[in-house]
Amino acid sequence: MAETLREKIIKAYVTRLAGILTASGYNINAGASVYRAQITINPDDLPAIVVWPKPEESKENYNSNFCDMILRCEVMAAFGSTNASIVQEQMLGDLKKCMLISSTPITYVDEISYVSGGPTEQPPGEDTVTAIFGEFRIIYHETIGDPYSQ
Repeated sequence: MAETLREKIIKAYVTRLAGILTASGYNINAGASVYRAQITINPDDLPAIVVWPKPEESKENYNSNFCDMILRCEVMAAFGSTNASIVQEQMLGDLKKCMLISSTPITYVDEISYVSGGPTEQPPGEDTVTAIFGEFRIIYHETIGDPYSQ
């Protein structure tokens, strides 16, 4: 079965996020466990990233639909004896660095930008896990009436 351009883009970013590993120069090994639209994550699988494709908007221009979608990424990790805020900032930095790499563009993506993000909240004293989110605007175009081609 053919995949839409949107599906190809989402899969490409899921694959890219799997590269967030300390061996690749990142702070947290969150890329070891990347999930798509999964609500519950086993604590044994942390650190982890969950990717949430959001609704998109579209504008016609000539023979193309220019689609504007948000991809929300949530990163979770245990913080141990390190201050949770420090771990949150490391995760946010890793996420931005990975998603916005300009030297290796994702096929079909016309533009990507960071929209919002940060800590979801500060964990209470007994918690050992913290999280952040980042939302990225992805603009791509497709042929009107054919979401499989540009």
